[in-house]
Amino acid sequence: MRRTAKTTWVLAGAGFRRYSTYRLAIVAGLTTNSVFGLIRASILLAALASAGTDIAGYSASEASSFVWWSQGLIASVNLFQWNDVAVRVRSGDIAVDFSRPLDPQLAFLAADLGRAALQFLARGLPSILIGALTFGIALPASPWLWPLGVVSTLLAVLVSFGCRYAVNVASFWLVENRGPQIVYMVVSGSSAACTCPCTGSLSGSRRWLGQPPSRRCCSPRSTCSAAGRRWGTRCRCWSPRPDGPWPYWLWASS
Repeated sequence: MRRTAKTTWVLAGAGFRRYSTYRLAIVAGLTTNSVFGLIRASILLAALASAGTDIAGYSASEASSFVWWSQGLIASVNLFQWNDVAVRVRSGDIAVDFSRPLDPQLAFLAADLGRAALQFLARGLPSILIGALTFGIALPASPWLWPLGVVSTLLAVLVSFGCRYAVNVASFWLVENRGPQIVYMVVSGSSAACTCPCTGSLSGSRRWLGQPPSRRCCSPRSTCSAAGRRWGTRCRCWSPRPDGPWPYWLWASS
């Protein structure tokens, strides 16, 4: 157990260092996040100013928080294409992964957690800071929401990894995996509630089961912003159980 934990930590560090070497890519990503954040925030705030009141329960500060937390989490959670497993299946290198003493799924997850940490530190936090300086953002009213936001973000990364890993392992049955990858990339952003606020109500078993796509950004975003101070009145997919059982189900199904 201790050896597995040490190996996982080493792989997470390797994933962190792997993506930290692409410094120009990080700067380009931060620039893209900031520019799109400025555009989206301007559009939402203009809509609020035209309406003269809150829209879908979002005030101006909460709408700004919605935009900038979305921009800050989009790279860490990774809503886009990821084909590391599919490439190794296609080349046959996956056989080497199966011969190693560590579970391949755990190994890829550890590397992905390192990547997520780097992306949040290098792209996420600066994007949120830019939003706070330019438009202002609403902060949680209670300090205990900050550690809960960290847990929610971690679970969001786990859910995202489970979705991406499930798409990748389809390569074992498909000769060409680029089709499912493209479909996933197109659907992922809108289904993760990063384009517009999610205000739909979840009740009963649906609330407990949750919706894995929307939980990748909706849960941590509403927890870390002022929307989390009103339990369930804003982004209704937020709950004290940030991501329900979906990380475990996706892990098992993959």
